[in-house]
Amino acid sequence: MLLMHAIELNKKGAPTENIENVLDLFRLYQLCRYRLAQENLLFLPLPFSFLEQGYLLAEKKSHQDQEDTDHNHFWKMTLYLKLSFLGNLQILLLFENLTLCLRILCDSKDKAEIISESLIRLRNNLSNVALESFSVGTGAEDPLQSLVQRIAPDGDHFLKTEV
Repeated sequence: MLLMHAIELNKKGAPTENIENVLDLFRLYQLCRYRLAQENLLFLPLPFSFLEQGYLLAEKKSHQDQEDTDHNHFWKMTLYLKLSFLGNLQILLLFENLTLCLRILCDSKDKAEIISESLIRLRNNLSNVALESFSVGTGAEDPLQSLVQRIAPDGDHFLKTEV
């Protein structure tokens, strides 16, 4: 998607600097994807125009005490979003056997109240998935800071070079 965007910028005569920025972002996403795949995490960037920043981390897990069948797996997903009107959001989803547990963290209490009111409508509109539980709280981290902490905990370097 970013590569297509860079091509479109080039066709429109955008400055080379803008195109290079898009390509640098593409390279960074590929590096993040590689590094997080080592932890068995799927990294999916969300370069949408309505988001200042956003990505999804997804992990397929299985129950430890049962056989390895499709029914014993569940998905743990976290959306890290930064929106101009809602600020930082962390949306934690646990999906298992057509049931969904949802936890939304906001960066302030007033935004959490706004989201909480909207979740009641969401519960009523879900048809294929049962919303088992949902909650809203505060404590959302900045998406970029969270990603850097995940990729390079304790200031570790994630690039290895040799001469």
